[in-house]
Amino acid sequence: MFSDLIVMSFGDEAAALRAKRALEQMRYSPLLGILSALVVTRDAAGTVVVHEQWELPAHLPSTSRQMPRLLVKACFGQSGDDGGQELVRAGLDETFVRSVMSALVPRSSMMLSYIPRRSLVDVQQVLDAFNQLRGTLYHTTVPAEVEEAILKSLGPERPGIDA
Repeated sequence: MFSDLIVMSFGDEAAALRAKRALEQMRYSPLLGILSALVVTRDAAGTVVVHEQWELPAHLPSTSRQMPRLLVKACFGQSGDDGGQELVRAGLDETFVRSVMSALVPRSSMMLSYIPRRSLVDVQQVLDAFNQLRGTLYHTTVPAEVEEAILKSLGPERPGIDA
């Protein structure tokens, strides 16, 4: 069984924040059930900012709470890593990683949602909701062994983006 990673990029800085607000209105719908979303913006100078995600329930496993921020840190962090390569080495789809990284150009934004493998969320309904937001959609699955490798190599003790 796999987890799902859904990213939507937008051509301006404010669009992902507006899209997140729209999803917040839907997130408690039993049909949608998104647990969290993380918004990332890049300003005209190229500075990446991670905006607070939704409040996550305390009962969620640490993987569900950490994974979105670790993925963003691996792609856009300031830790000297060669952007996204740790994710690719861990087994995440290279085409997906490169597409997401190249989508966050100056004055743009993106929203990321991570759906854990044991979640009862209907991924297709989440994809349908994202599609209504008029951005560019990226979707991949994340096998358990890739999650473990990402958590091991990018855990909280490493420097990176702090929001």
